[in-house]
Amino acid sequence: MKTEIERLRELMRAAGARPRPLPACPPVPGFLQVETPTGPAWVREKRYGAGWAQGAFALRSWGEVTPEALGFLTAGSCSAPQLLFVDVEATGLGGAGVQVFLAGSARLVDGELVLTQHFLPGPGHEAAFLHELNCRWPPHSWLVTYNGKSFDWPLLSDRYTMQGQSRPTIAGHLDLLFWARRLFGTCLASCSLISLEQEVLGMARSGDIPAQLVPAAYFEYVRSGDLGCMARVLEHNLHDMLSLVALTGTFAAYSLGHLDTPFAGPIQLGLARRYEELGQAAQARACYHRALAGELTPQLRGWTLRRLGFLEKRHGDGEKAQAAFAAAVSILGHDPVACTELAKHLEHRIGDFDHAARVVIQALSGPGGRAEPWRSRLQQRLARLDGKRGRSRPAAPGADAAGFRK
Repeated sequence: MKTEIERLRELMRAAGARPRPLPACPPVPGFLQVETPTGPAWVREKRYGAGWAQGAFALRSWGEVTPEALGFLTAGSCSAPQLLFVDVEATGLGGAGVQVFLAGSARLVDGELVLTQHFLPGPGHEAAFLHELNCRWPPHSWLVTYNGKSFDWPLLSDRYTMQGQSRPTIAGHLDLLFWARRLFGTCLASCSLISLEQEVLGMARSGDIPAQLVPAAYFEYVRSGDLGCMARVLEHNLHDMLSLVALTGTFAAYSLGHLDTPFAGPIQLGLARRYEELGQAAQARACYHRALAGELTPQLRGWTLRRLGFLEKRHGDGEKAQAAFAAAVSILGHDPVACTELAKHLEHRIGDFDHAARVVIQALSGPGGRAEPWRSRLQQRLARLDGKRGRSRPAAPGADAAGFRK
């Protein structure tokens, strides 16, 4: 005779075996309903021809973007057709209960831009939403996002895990926020996508919904069923993707030397840093010199000279390293990094202990406590130099630390 517990277990197994009926959903205007093994999903597609432009960037410019230029951005191997531009809208910023309700993606296909939006009309349709998304995304694509390594991709991955589905397979992930900060972090007050649209692409959105209001608009749609609540959200997502396409093409063009922009100096500095990471010293050196030939703030010019000095030092050109560090000191004044490097060169390569001591003293006398993290090492260096000189004496009147008469 079965016990109550055994009968209860049988009932639970039987209930689990029956698929839960999907909630009813009215047609979603403008979206195509697609049947999947897990229920209906809603998708819409839009195509842009060769004449399309987003601000100053024209779609036809992608014809000039080489795999080498994309490899420079991604530090991998890819071509334009492999790129999948992705932007998602969600019910919050993160956490187990946050759902993606709109996933936009765009691809370059035969000279056209094909843009797709997947919409989730209610939580009960998430399995079909994710299944159709995975089917539509070409496997082994290079994902292109804006802050997607911190938001879009982890959030999507979590939802696939929650639904017990395999997430899309990707070849790599290019997060443009990294490049935005590298190229413009020294010259723009903000590296938000909206800021780059204005400053780099030369365009401004009209009637855009603020990102913080997007979840509320979706909740209102779920409550009322009126897709009008979502009109601005759909447009916001669309513009995010279009700007991703335009900025990626623009950044790739920078790597090819197309720098018709007032930010050419800071951009060259960002490109130089990438070339250093790739171990391409000659290209990095050329970018640093082009940056110095352009318009830079005094502080940025000093930083550029400092980086150039380290590059020359690593590659064994002591004279060029000294010249770069000396120029950096003449601009940055008490900068402990530039002063330390110049003092090292003067002490160990030139044997000019007096000049080296003056440089260290200049670093120690800097205002605002800039030398504090370095003070102990600077004092040790000065004590060693004093020992080598045999006696301590102040810097020669009228000469700065770089050795130039004032």
